[in-house]
Amino acid sequence: YLIPPKSEILDNIDHLVLAYDGPSEAHDTNRESGSHEKVIKAMETASGRVRLWTITVLTRHNMNRLDSIMETAAKYGFQTTFQTLHHNEKLGGDTSGMMPSRDEYSKVYAELLKLKKNGAPIANSSRYLKSLMNWPDYSITRMQEKFHGVSCRAGRMYCNIDADGKVYPCSLLIGLYPRAISALDAGFAEAFDRTSELPCQACTASCYTEYNYLYSLSPSVALQWNKAVRDTDRMMKERSKS
Repeated sequence: YLIPPKSEILDNIDHLVLAYDGPSEAHDTNRESGSHEKVIKAMETASGRVRLWTITVLTRHNMNRLDSIMETAAKYGFQTTFQTLHHNEKLGGDTSGMMPSRDEYSKVYAELLKLKKNGAPIANSSRYLKSLMNWPDYSITRMQEKFHGVSCRAGRMYCNIDADGKVYPCSLLIGLYPRAISALDAGFAEAFDRTSELPCQACTASCYTEYNYLYSLSPSVALQWNKAVRDTDRMMKERSKS
């Protein structure tokens, strides 16, 4: 929303990630009316000036629009990332009406994996896509088992600071984690120290799953993310010359 009128901020940004959920009818249904036009203007402004990625939340409204998303990525020179609906009701409200079936979600992740193998600009690691393809129930976004094959590093290697200053292990636990205290009141060190006890070890959130792979030193994931950044730099240079 702020990028076109304040494009000077791009000079101080290393990497920009925009929420993009596909063509206008899908994006505006997922987000709000008129938001697609605004994100396209942001892409036009940022393309060729900064490393540009998008994050797409897969729902019933856009899960069949992958081709359109890839075409837009090629046009503006960005890498795509994808994730499921995963925020709790306190943070994201009731999203049951947008939730695809288990088979639909599994099939779209299988399609993303195929597209990535064929060279599509998808930054998500193959390991993440394979794991999410096999998630047992997408309406349940967290589990106690190490489903992805690694331990969760939330509360040790990263955290989430909410708008009120409270520090949580991750955004999925906002409003659900009784140990959370405000960094504004207690200081960040004490607030962060209280996040090390976790009620879960796996989730459907793409960012945290990828963090956990990287912090567990997964060679394949690290190499794929390195390639995604290098591909982004190449795409940015090509766009800057056009």
